[in-house]
Order: sequence, then C-alpha cells, then structure tokens
Amino acid sequence: MNRFQTIGVRIILPVVTISLLFSICLGYFANQTVEKFILNNLYTIVSNKMKNIERTEVEAAKKLLEQASLFSQAPHIVDAYKTAYKGNIDDADDPYMQQAREDLQAFFLPIEKGYTEITGKKSLRVHFHVPPARSLVRIWKKKQNKSDDLRSFRNTVKTISQGSHSPISGIEIGRGGFALRGLAPIKDEAGNYKGSVEVLSSYDPVIKASVTDKAESIAVYMDLRHLSIATRLQDAEKHPVIDNAFVFVSSTDAAVTNPLLTADILEKGMNGLYQVRVDDYFISCFPIKDFNGEAIGVMSYVYQAGELYGTLSRLQKLVLLFSVALSVAIILSLVLGVRSVTKPISYMIGVVKEITQGDLTKRIEINRKDELSEFALWFNRLVENLQEIIGELSSNVTVVDNSSEELLGISNEMDDNSKASSALAKTIAGASGDLSGNMNNIAAAMDETTQNTNIVATASEEMSVTISEIAKKSDEAKEISEQAVGQIQKASTQMHELGSVAESIGAVTDAIAGISDQTNLLALNATIEAARAGEAGKGFAVVANEIKDLAAQTVEATADIKQQIEGIQSTSSEAIGEIESVNTIMQNINEIIATIATAIGQQASATQEISANIGQVSQGVVEVNENIAKSSEGIERTTKDISSMDAAARSIAENSTHIVESMENLKELAKNLKDIVNRFTI
Repeated sequence: MNRFQTIGVRIILPVVTISLLFSICLGYFANQTVEKFILNNLYTIVSNKMKNIERTEVEAAKKLLEQASLFSQAPHIVDAYKTAYKGNIDDADDPYMQQAREDLQAFFLPIEKGYTEITGKKSLRVHFHVPPARSLVRIWKKKQNKSDDLRSFRNTVKTISQGSHSPISGIEIGRGGFALRGLAPIKDEAGNYKGSVEVLSSYDPVIKASVTDKAESIAVYMDLRHLSIATRLQDAEKHPVIDNAFVFVSSTDAAVTNPLLTADILEKGMNGLYQVRVDDYFISCFPIKDFNGEAIGVMSYVYQAGELYGTLSRLQKLVLLFSVALSVAIILSLVLGVRSVTKPISYMIGVVKEITQGDLTKRIEINRKDELSEFALWFNRLVENLQEIIGELSSNVTVVDNSSEELLGISNEMDDNSKASSALAKTIAGASGDLSGNMNNIAAAMDETTQNTNIVATASEEMSVTISEIAKKSDEAKEISEQAVGQIQKASTQMHELGSVAESIGAVTDAIAGISDQTNLLALNATIEAARAGEAGKGFAVVANEIKDLAAQTVEATADIKQQIEGIQSTSSEAIGEIESVNTIMQNINEIIATIATAIGQQASATQEISANIGQVSQGVVEVNENIAKSSEGIERTTKDISSMDAAARSIAENSTHIVESMENLKELAKNLKDIVNRFTI
C-alpha cells in the first residue's frame, strides 16, 4: 500500500495544513490586534494631550479676557478716553492722545507695581486701542509717545471695533509670533463705544504647561506667510525657515523635534490631524488656529514611544511563539490521536489475517471504549457466528459422509430387490387369472348394495332439511333473548337512577326541615321579644305566630314527603333486585339458547355432511360397480402388463448399478468437503 494512502497520513495532512493556516491567521490577527491596541493607546495619549492643550488655550484666553474686563468701565480709564476724544484720535502726535497716555500710565503705575511684585513678572501686558485700529498706549512701554496704526496686522482690534463690539479671546500673531489675547470693549456711561482694552500673553506658557512627561516634546511652527508681522521671528539662525513654508517658533526639546519634523509632515498637519511613526517616536501634528478659526501654524506633539513599541515587538514575538507552540501542540496531539487509532487498526489487521488463514479461535482484544472497541465487539461476534457455522458444517459433512455409506448399502439392497421383483412378477401373473373370476361375483353383490344406499341417501336429505329449520328457529330465539336482556339491563339502569333521584329529594327535604326548625326558633324568639315590647310588639307577635304555624306546617309536609320518598326508595330497591334476578335468569336463558343454537348448527352441519357422504357413497358404489366391471377387463390386461413389469424390473436392476456408482462419487465429494472444513481451526 502507498504510504500516502494510509488512514493516518490522510487524516494528519489536511489537519496539519489547516492547523498551520489557522496558526498563521491567528498570528496575523493577534499581531494586528496587539498593534491596534498599542496604536489606540498612543491615539488616546495624543487625543488627551490635544484636548488638554485646547482646554489650556481656552482657559488662558478666557482668563485674559476676564482681566481685560476689569478695566473696561473703570472711571479713570473712561476719563482718559474722554481726554483722547477731545483731540484727533487719527493723529499719531495729537497732544490730547498723549495726555490720555500719560493719565493711563499714571493710573496703572501702582497696579503694575503690585502685579510684578506678586507674580514675579516683568510687566503688566495691557494694551488700549482706539477705533478703527490704533494703539493708544501699551502699559509695559513707558516711553510710548505716539499712537501707531494697527490696521495692517491686528485683526482682533479691527474686529472688536466693528458691529456689536463683542469681546474677543483667542490666538493672534503679533510681533513676537503667537500670542494669547483677551479684548473687552470700553464704553462710557451712556454705553457708547470708545475703544478696547487688551490683556495679552505669550503662547509659550501654554506649551510648557502641556508637557507633563519626559517622553513628551512639543514644537510650534508658524506659517511663513505671517513672518512679515512677526518681526522678532525673522532671525533665521534662531528661527530657521523650513522648506520655504514654515518658520520654527519654539520647542520644548529642539534636539528631539528638529530632526524628526519635515516640511511634508508639517504640511499634512497644517491641513488637519496627522499622525506618523518615525523610528521610536510617535508624531502627531495639528493646526494652530487663530480667534477666527483660520490655520496660522502647526503644533507637533512628539511622543517617545520606544517602550510601547518595544512592548509591541515583544508581544508580537510572544504571539508568534504562541502560534508555533499551538501548531506543534495541535500536530503532536493529532499524531498521538491518530496513532491511538492506527495502532489498534494495525493490530486488528493482523488478527484478521490469521482468521483468513483458517484460525477461527482468534479474537480482537481492545480494552477501550470507543468506535474501535465497538467494531471489535461486533467483529468478534461475526467470527463466533462463522465459527459456529463451520462447526455445524463440519458436523453435517460427517453426517453426509455416513449417509452416503448408508445410501450405498441401500442401493445395493435395491439392486437385489429389483431382481427379486422380476421373479415375483411371474408369480403374480398366475394369480391374476383367479382374481378375474372372483371380481365377477363381487360385481353382482355391489348392484344390490347400490339400491340400499340410494334409500338411505333420500332419508338423510329429509333429516338435513328438518334440522336446518330447527337451527333457524334457534337463532331467532337467541336474538329475542338478547334483546330481552338489553331491555332488562336498561330498566335496571333507570331504576338505579330513580333511586339516586329519590335520595337527592330526601336530602332536599332534610334541608327544608332544618330551615323550618330554624324558622320556628326565630318565630319563637320574635314572640318573646314582642312580649317584652308590650303593646308596641303585639302586631309583630301576631306575624311571628303565623310564621311559626307555617313553619310547623312545612315540617309536617316535609315529613310526609320524606316518608313517601323513603317508600319510593324501598320500592325502587326491591324492583332493582327483582330486575337483576330477571336479568340473571334471562342471561342464563340466552346462554342456553345460544348453546342449543350452536349444537343444532353443528348437528345441521353433521347431518348435511352425512347426507353428502351418503350421496358420495351411493355414487361411489355406482362407480365401484363400474370399476369392478372395468377391473375384470383390467385384470386381463394386468396379466399382460406383468410380463412388461418383469422387463422393467430388469431395467431397474441395471439402474441400481448406476446409482451405486453415483453414491460412491457422493462419498468421495463428502470426503473432499470434510478436508476443506478441517482447514479451519474451530
């Protein structure tokens, strides 16, 4: 047998293939899952960090707006604006504007002193504007003596000067780059818009506050188009330009971020959130938007994810190792399982080979509880049956052998008898002549017998008709008696029902009697109470007496009814007893009639059979007469045939010789069959 056609190989090969494919798929999907888990973890870190930065920006800008609102309607500030409006607010050198600047500087001098002492900051960055977009005074600039025009780059100031003059907070590019600003409108007592006050802060504190882990770095880049506004970022050595598209603003760790961040990564981050892995770093870039929602730069969050990537690599190796181990375990267990099946099969094949070689005493012995043990059980039973069949065949072969010897002896005897028959035939021929004379005498006697038989046949037919009529009447009597038994049983059932109804009426009369007794007792109590009531109760007493009389009459009537019911019950019981006696008698009569009908039916059948037999006898006698006449003729022919019989006997003797030869052949076949059976060990 080809080795690849064995059961073990045919089972193992497809399962091994499936196991390997399963392990490969498992390893692939597990690696994907682990990688997805690590990436989701990184995405969660980045998402939380973005939300934290955004929240910090909003809170910082809101805080600046709150500070600006403190000065929006202060009397000294409103008075300074009134002074400025006395002159020409569009004139940078207007003396009233200068006077307003000096008033505001003087007002903020003690405020700024307290602010710097408490916060440790150099100055209070508060900026006042007049419409449409002109600087009135920067509090931190003590030597400002002109109101410079801001319309070319200060969109927040232009915006708050228009429309409803709503407060503004958010990011805007200034001379130093990104700045957080909070602008509040300044209005006089009548609510007229006069200008705006702005509190601003650098963007760097937001960046530094957002870095809480050594693995984190944040870099900020500005769109190159705004470099003309951010004049302090024009130093290419400190703030290099990246691919003529972005200007480096600041970084919490430039040594880490600068080599990683390319113009391509920054460009993708400018258009929306962009995340990429570079070596062991996970980079997320997203746009920085000003107060109007316009992208003006890119913030890059760089996370040192070497530990996570290392964990990912280790997990992937573990998954690979697990997949390999799983495949090996499956294949090993499969090989062991298949071996546990093929080994018993090989053993069974060996036993079957021995059985096919004639040893029917062999049996498959497997001590396990599975399909193979069940197969062994039924195979052993098959061999046992085969052993029994061969044993019986062996016994029968012996019988055939013995029988063939006996038949051979019988054949020899038959040969001898056939020769004796030939001699006998000659003797019979002589006796046939005497028999012919006797047959003529018998024929005369049979004629007289025929006449007597005809007389008996006629009488038997008349008796058969009479008995058939009796049988018919017996059947009718049986049907009538059965109907009578049914009617009596029905009457008995109705009488039982009558007794039950009478008992029910008796129960009702007992209940009426009880009610009457209670009514009588109530009437007595009513009479007593009426007597106690005196004159007022006389009428009630009369009614109570009448009720008592009615109750007494009811009791008497109930007693009469009960007595009559008891009479009905007694009569019913007696009638039921009588009916049951009649029913018993009728059933006995019915049985007797049935027995008679059966007996008469049997007698009719017997009579008919006798009549038929007598008719047959009569006919037979006639036939005998005819046969005797023919026999006389036949005897003469027999004498002639006996001569032929002699010739046949001689022929039988010759055939007997052939039979003897055939029986000898049969004996030889029996011997060969016995040799075949003896090849088996039973």
